[in-house]
Amino acid sequence: VSITGIVKKDCILRSDNARIGDKIIFAYDLDGKLHEKFKLNWDTTTMKSKKIVREQLKALTIIGEEKLANSCKDISNPGAIGTLGMLLEVSKKGGVVDITKIPKPEDIPLNYWLKVYPGSAFVFTAKEENVKRIIEILEDVNITAEVCGEVIKDKKLIISDGKEKEIVFDFEKE
Repeated sequence: VSITGIVKKDCILRSDNARIGDKIIFAYDLDGKLHEKFKLNWDTTTMKSKKIVREQLKALTIIGEEKLANSCKDISNPGAIGTLGMLLEVSKKGGVVDITKIPKPEDIPLNYWLKVYPGSAFVFTAKEENVKRIIEILEDVNITAEVCGEVIKDKKLIISDGKEKEIVFDFEKE
């Protein structure tokens, strides 16, 4: 369970409501640094004002109140793909993701970045017509968001680098 504030009951961003055809959006505050001691932690909060950190959390409230996302989860210990896997598993869906589209700092290799636990990062699923508004809301608070894939009926999480595909999770078997 993750609770980051007070919201209206009908505006909660749940992780179990992804819908077939939803676009998968990865969103990161890229203005940060790797933690000196905990190398898989992307620190985006300790150097920022309380105001911007609150504004980033408020962006989620706006997305919820405007009913823009069908599902959402903060990217945590399992990294980007593991967190998406958790969201898809509880939604009883699958997904296809082009990992090369996931926002990341230029100086961090993608295979490393996918394992990072970021201070402020989220994965959303949303109807295509809501994507532009979600991205606008997030960009207003310095969070970079990109459509990286789509929710599918087949209960598998498939990643691609634009050339090859790999099944990461098969929720029918695992």
